[in-house]
Amino acid sequence: MANRGKAPARPLEGNIIVSCRFRPLNEREKEKSMELNVEFPSDGKTVTINQQFEGFGQQRFNFDFVFPPSTEQKIVYETTAKQIVDAVMEGFNGTVFAYGQTSSGKTFTMAGPDIYDEQLKGIIPRMVFTVFDRISKAEDMEFLVKVGFCEIYNEKIKDLIDPTRKDLKVSEDKARGVYISGLSEHYVDSGEGLLKFMDLGQANREVAFTNMNAGSSRSHSIFITTINQKSSIDFSEKTGKLFLVDLAGSEKVGKTGATGKTLEEAKNINKSLTCLGKVIMSLTDGTSTHVPYRDSKLTRVLQDSLGGNSKTALIITCSPSPYNESETIGTLRFGIRAKAIKNKPKVNKEFTVAELKIMLARAEVAIMQKDKRIQEFEDLLKKHNIVLPTEGSIDQRAEEEENEILKELKETKDNLNIEYEKNEKFQAELSELQLVYETLNENLKNIKMKNEELDELVKYNEEQLESSNETNKTIGFELNQIMTEKSDLEKRIENLIFELENMKNFKQEIATPIMRKETSEIITIDSEMGKFKSLELKILQVEDILKSKLSSTDDPTQLRQLFIQSLVEERKMIDEHIFQKFLENYFSEVERLNSQVSQSNSKYQKVMNQLSADQKKIKNDLERERFQVENLTFLYNKLSNEKTNFRIEQQLGKKKIEKLLDIQKEQNEEIESLKLNLDELTSQLSAKALEMVEMTQNDEQTPTVYSNVRKPIKGGSKFLAGMVGSDIRNAKFFQNFLKKADD
Repeated sequence: MANRGKAPARPLEGNIIVSCRFRPLNEREKEKSMELNVEFPSDGKTVTINQQFEGFGQQRFNFDFVFPPSTEQKIVYETTAKQIVDAVMEGFNGTVFAYGQTSSGKTFTMAGPDIYDEQLKGIIPRMVFTVFDRISKAEDMEFLVKVGFCEIYNEKIKDLIDPTRKDLKVSEDKARGVYISGLSEHYVDSGEGLLKFMDLGQANREVAFTNMNAGSSRSHSIFITTINQKSSIDFSEKTGKLFLVDLAGSEKVGKTGATGKTLEEAKNINKSLTCLGKVIMSLTDGTSTHVPYRDSKLTRVLQDSLGGNSKTALIITCSPSPYNESETIGTLRFGIRAKAIKNKPKVNKEFTVAELKIMLARAEVAIMQKDKRIQEFEDLLKKHNIVLPTEGSIDQRAEEEENEILKELKETKDNLNIEYEKNEKFQAELSELQLVYETLNENLKNIKMKNEELDELVKYNEEQLESSNETNKTIGFELNQIMTEKSDLEKRIENLIFELENMKNFKQEIATPIMRKETSEIITIDSEMGKFKSLELKILQVEDILKSKLSSTDDPTQLRQLFIQSLVEERKMIDEHIFQKFLENYFSEVERLNSQVSQSNSKYQKVMNQLSADQKKIKNDLERERFQVENLTFLYNKLSNEKTNFRIEQQLGKKKIEKLLDIQKEQNEEIESLKLNLDELTSQLSAKALEMVEMTQNDEQTPTVYSNVRKPIKGGSKFLAGMVGSDIRNAKFFQNFLKKADD
């Protein structure tokens, strides 16, 4: 294969180096199919995917390096990661990280299944050999090597060497850049010591069984190696940091069978990897004005590695099985995007006191030589009787150059004086910082007390809100009851009004027949009177006729009178009989009508009395209900106002709490900053004290930093000699390693 031998390393540039590694088929994939859907052309930089599910045809992807399944661990390291480690030894920051689907071989590549096995160990243990190989070859150099190991699990950072340190924060300052605050760092002076810390951290990682991998990593791990080197010749100093990152794999729940805790872990893993993809998209888009580094802990920690001050290598790991075709293509596309990222690496170098003193001495020597040369020229001119030019004729440019030199010399002296003053003030500042630290501890206690008070206030507000909600529910229930009762009363009023209308109609129905009957009786009486008058007229007519006939006859007068008299009497009898009958009928009918009217009036009065009582009762009920409604309305408005006021107070309380939390956060950040400043000042003071002692007494001392012993390492031949004198086991370890390195 093209990658069986050692591939030439590409010169490091600004772009991220992207390599692609395919693992062999695992047992699960072999059960499904022994077929591969990838091809590896001979150029060692191209991979071809023969698509079977994502569409038909071929897709070609080009990377800096492509490793087929048969590639050895050593080749992968020397081709991709070793040049990053070499750059770190030159003072650069470097990052090597692996990305890919779960069970695709990321942990195998970064750590290896056995960190002590020559064939199986991964990038991290091989890095150890490179670092200490470079140290063993660096004459007149002194090194400080310290390591830290952490994992990002469910968006929380945990120290893997000291697992008691959990939920660590990511911070940033101008001096240190982006760093993990509170992460323990441990000095080592041998490869064996470094591997022990790595082995300890690996044992503390979160792993779980899934359908894809029996030991699936459930977190992103970051192994940080800081290498500080100082020259014993010119006292120059530079520091390089190496980040070795093993990312957790992206997962499809349907394939991994994740449930419960494992499912929650998968969600957080996929979320952080999605944020990583967004950062890479923003960096390569060309139009984005914002890069979302702060969307996850992973991207925040890797901020310098992605588009910042770092030389970075990315290894994407893939499966060659058609079963994982979609995940493989997604990983390859991720690598193509990452390949376009441009970083801005630079050497991390700061001037030490010793360097400034050397620069000052060199400047003073240069001035003395210049003054001596000027004096020689003046003597030569005087010897040949050549008049020296006046000050006004001195070349202005030369004067400016001299002024610049003097200015630089003055600045150098000032810097040296500042450094001396800093050294004198360090002890006083440490004392002051100790007082500040004690004050901050008191402030922390006060803040904790305030936090407890705020928690109680929040709890009280929540209880008040819950009580207000219960009261509102009760008021709403009572209002519903009142509205129901009001509706019932309105129905009762409508019924009573309806009954009242019925009573009026009943009265009208009773009165109408009576009036009709009275009218009929009057008409009957009038008719009888008319008949009586008609009869009376007929009688008068008969009398007139009789009178006329009698007058015309010769009958005797007595007969006529008797006849008339009989007629008159008969008439009187008829009149009396008719009148008597009329009176009897009239009075009986009047009496009957009066009786009916009286009965109707009594019934009407009874109905009116009942109606009046019901109206009065209804009116009283309405007044009472109206009063209750007004009271409840008033109570509801009052409670609504109280609820509104409570909400306003709650919002004000929340704002106060948020403000206090912001103040607390600022105080915590200030505390963290002061702690870091204290640690940094302590470190600087220890370093300066060590340098001063070494310069004056040539005596090596070991001040403590991060509650860990500094272990200076002499480079070159002194490295192995020192190890033989102190630790024969470590000497054998590195003699074996150097022998392997030479092979």
